[in-house]
Amino acid sequence: MRSLNIKPLLIGFLLIFFIFEGYSQDTPEMSMEKKLYQEYKSKGVDKALKMYDKSDMKGNEYTFMSEPLNQLGYQIMLQDKDLDAAEKIFMAQIEEYPNQANPYDSYGDLLLQKGNKEKARQNFEKAVKLAADIKDPAMKERLLYASKPKLAKLNGAGNKLDFLEGTWNVKDYNFQDGNRNLTEEATVTFSKENSILKAVRHDKSGEYQGTRIIAYDAVDDEYDMVYLRDGVSGIEPSTLKMENSSPDKVVMTEKYTSDDGKEFTVKHIIKPQGNEINWEIVDLTDGADKKVAEMVFNKQ
Repeated sequence: MRSLNIKPLLIGFLLIFFIFEGYSQDTPEMSMEKKLYQEYKSKGVDKALKMYDKSDMKGNEYTFMSEPLNQLGYQIMLQDKDLDAAEKIFMAQIEEYPNQANPYDSYGDLLLQKGNKEKARQNFEKAVKLAADIKDPAMKERLLYASKPKLAKLNGAGNKLDFLEGTWNVKDYNFQDGNRNLTEEATVTFSKENSILKAVRHDKSGEYQGTRIIAYDAVDDEYDMVYLRDGVSGIEPSTLKMENSSPDKVVMTEKYTSDDGKEFTVKHIIKPQGNEINWEIVDLTDGADKKVAEMVFNKQ
């Protein structure tokens, strides 16, 4: 089967683990976070910040997502729903560590909770810029996976294929000896949930043929795609890189690996025209530039 990149799944798991590891370990940071939270609950956020300022944790090397102020801010924001107090905590963290990426990402989350998308975008942009300069590769990737998807969503990235939504009658063609040959007729329904685009295909008689799932990867600025065929042939993963996008033409490059390990590159040229789409597929493998297939979509 084609190779499957599990890096985003692994990074996502590590990110969740890293954020919450402080809650399951008896560390000085966790002890301080508990003390700060108790001070907040009994005397308010200003007293909690004064306690932190007087502690030996103040000014220490930044410990990223397990930083006591970071944990305290999220606990107050998510558990107590006290957004104004959480904002003071996150602002104090930025003041203490202005050159670290994560405080801006955390403050961006708070601003989203408050509905201030524009200011949240500015903080996520700052977080991404600072994360790009982190020397530790694992930490750099971890923080980019924290901030880039949120920034991309605010910027509308990953929406360039939304014109595909709906149900379409499709005619498939191949090219042999210069001739364009009709090979199959089918229906395809594209639907979107959050940032996931799903295409379900049935043949002309209504028999299910397969499902294609397309998800935008903000960190690598490309689309991850898998195709699930009817039967027991597993999944076929690939990546799509957007080369050009305009209202009347979208060009993407797809890369995938076959079951026998051979790498393929194809170009997709998609031309929307009202309720019709012309979709050309050009083989670029091994330096080729050969049009091998075409699909014509007509919206129902």
